[in-house]
Amino acid sequence: MVDHPAQGTHQPDTIWNKNFMFILLANFFVVHSYLMLSPTFPIYIEDLGFAQDIIGIVAGMFTVTAILSRPFVGHRLDTSDRRNLYLTGQAISVVSIVLYYLFSNIYVLILIRLIHGIGIGITTSAANTIATDFIPKNRMGEGVGYFSLSVVFAMAISPAVGLALLEYGGYAALFYASALLGAVGFLFGYLVRYSPERKRALLSKAEARPKLEWRNMFEKTAIRPAVTMFMCGLSFNAISFFLALYAESRQVGNIGLYFTVYAVALFVSRPMAGKFGDRYGYTHVIIPGIVLTAASLVLLYFADALWIFLISAAIYGIGYGAAQSNLQAMSVARCEPNRRGAAVSTFYTGLDLCIIVGSTTGGFMAKHFGYDVMYLLTAIPVLLSIAVFLLLGRMDRRFLHETAKGEPAA
Repeated sequence: MVDHPAQGTHQPDTIWNKNFMFILLANFFVVHSYLMLSPTFPIYIEDLGFAQDIIGIVAGMFTVTAILSRPFVGHRLDTSDRRNLYLTGQAISVVSIVLYYLFSNIYVLILIRLIHGIGIGITTSAANTIATDFIPKNRMGEGVGYFSLSVVFAMAISPAVGLALLEYGGYAALFYASALLGAVGFLFGYLVRYSPERKRALLSKAEARPKLEWRNMFEKTAIRPAVTMFMCGLSFNAISFFLALYAESRQVGNIGLYFTVYAVALFVSRPMAGKFGDRYGYTHVIIPGIVLTAASLVLLYFADALWIFLISAAIYGIGYGAAQSNLQAMSVARCEPNRRGAAVSTFYTGLDLCIIVGSTTGGFMAKHFGYDVMYLLTAIPVLLSIAVFLLLGRMDRRFLHETAKGEPAA
């Protein structure tokens, strides 16, 4: 079984070329910009006088349009200028953030939230696709691992920065700072340059699939990692949404350290796991990563002291980080360069859906069985994702060919 990258044209010789660094920095500021609003935007809606159900609806609109836009964005990424599409999406996001502060009508805010979600769907899909264009094909796992650190670092600092700005500067400081960071992300994206030869090569191949059809909006080679990511990722929201409540029920304090340990584990594991996947095959990293993810959830079931929570955090960060980065690398490594937009969008559709489904099912299980049993039950779909991963591999003839020399096998 093989997970071999498709042959591309004009591949860079090193990961750390200027275009990769520009898009990595762009992605950091983009993610930093909108994650600052994650804990603060609901507070803003509440202060405008709206009830919790309205807050949930307004906040949720963002995710809905981001998901719905991805297949269409993937098609556009493969049939038009990727850099210009990124800039368009980021311009939409920056304007949306400014408009949040200028309007207080709930219907206008919902509309702005819908538009912002589309902007983020465009920008994040485009940034991830552009990044893969500037990663050597034989180092795709390592490059994706490094690129994903821009998200990890933003996740680690953005909520705290947003809350601090709100406390000391008010909503004006919060929204304008978020917009400014988004503008910096726009600037770094603007600095990305495709060579004329490479742009012609990508767009000339894209001309063969100009129609907006379902078969062109999703990439077949990315379905396997997307479905696996959906099942494995159901655990993420069970942790991020309910861990603090679970720790409180177990009378365990300082649970914020869990997320610090988790972030450190991600920083360490992702590039190393990417290198290992490039050398020995993505499957040899993905399956152990999934096993570690499930083991960390089982450990949470028994956790009754902070040190057990922290061990679980380290295991979860290593396992989930290794699995996710290699699944993402797999989704783009085996398709043609002119289909990477569809591949990225397909993968992120699975990732987005697991966030929505994970929070819903997690809340249901916690209500009826308790938090401890919820984590134990969440380990089941994570482990089942291994069977799905292997089954889809058998069904796809791409995984039965011999790997080319120097390319990762599974």
